[in-house]
Amino acid sequence: MHLYVDVSGGEVIINVCGEVNFIKNADIIIVGGTSEDLTINYSGTKTVVLGKDGGYQGNIIAPNAAVELGSNAGFLGSICAKIISINKDARVRFHGLCAVSKPVGDDEEEDQEEVTSPADAGQPITSYELSQNYPNPFNPTTTIGFSLPEASDVTLSIYNTNGQLVKRLVAGAMNAGRHNFTWDATDQNGARVASGVYLYVLKAGEFVAQRKLVLMK
Repeated sequence: MHLYVDVSGGEVIINVCGEVNFIKNADIIIVGGTSEDLTINYSGTKTVVLGKDGGYQGNIIAPNAAVELGSNAGFLGSICAKIISINKDARVRFHGLCAVSKPVGDDEEEDQEEVTSPADAGQPITSYELSQNYPNPFNPTTTIGFSLPEASDVTLSIYNTNGQLVKRLVAGAMNAGRHNFTWDATDQNGARVASGVYLYVLKAGEFVAQRKLVLMK
């Protein structure tokens, strides 16, 4: 079995609800991009089996699942899961997200303060930039940073993979500099959101950029 995924039009996110068992010699083949352009979200899944002798690519997000990579299987990408089991004969090359993530304990203090820092006079900021959030995956909070070369009207928003607005962290004029904001995994009403993949989008003047973040509980 061969599953072809065309990412030539941009990043692709696939949400899977049921259990997954790829048979022997199955392949996930990415067309028009790299393994970093495909994310498969198994947030509602308990078991993900990548069968023996297969070839698999992409970013696997399975916060509640056990992911098993069979013998002689090849994998290129990243895996974030509750349990990861890799056969000793499997060929694995990780990139991007960590292979194993340990959630933060419930007793760790949450910091939801927004912190900004002015531009360093010795290192002037010459371009807009949206940084990868840290930590990622995260629980319960993560920090999102961005840089502004000049004063700008800014919005920084969190969306789910269906394109629905989850929370707006920033909306208004901001000075040039490096800025950091903390998201505590809540929506506009203050309710905790579910585990999974989210997008955060920065708009500053004519500049627009987005990145992925992963909440694991």
